[in-house]
Amino acid sequence: MEKPGWVSSRSLTGVLIVMSLALVGCATISEEDCPRVDWFALGIQDGRRGYPEARIVQHREACRRTGVQPDDQRYWAGRLQGLAQYCTLASALEEGRAGRTYEGVCPAQIDPAFRGVHRAGYAVHESLGRLRAAESTISSRERELRKDGLSDRERERLRSEIRDLDRRRESLRDELYRHERDLEHVRRRYGV
Repeated sequence: MEKPGWVSSRSLTGVLIVMSLALVGCATISEEDCPRVDWFALGIQDGRRGYPEARIVQHREACRRTGVQPDDQRYWAGRLQGLAQYCTLASALEEGRAGRTYEGVCPAQIDPAFRGVHRAGYAVHESLGRLRAAESTISSRERELRKDGLSDRERERLRSEIRDLDRRRESLRDELYRHERDLEHVRRRYGV
């Protein structure tokens, strides 16, 4: 019999297995790939994706058990090349519209413009997501309303909810229009 507050070896084993699986799922490189990594190419890839400098620490941790150490010099040289491709205003627009966050990795001379374009694109992405969610909820409530066997009270509640959601949808459409207009201004300002 176990004492209260003590963790059994069985449940501790379960916790350790779950934690190990979580760490493996977070690995940036599989252990079997560590000996074959082209650190320059990986640096380019990470730069193109806008990963922060700490990404190499994650790679180092992923390969720690294999004894493979990143080639820092090659990785950083590749990352700089990748960042040159990532840190463009066209990329800022694409990243923002796709809803990907910006980690502040671009050089100081482009960072303010990158942030502005990214922020405007991201606002459109977020507004569009909220609008789609509202439309999905409206469709769901309309399907519920068409079901047989609903009481008059339930039908009225659903109709009222749909009316409220319709008003919310109109407000979200206006918000999306404003964000799209703001994005267009930013695009013209920076020539994107």
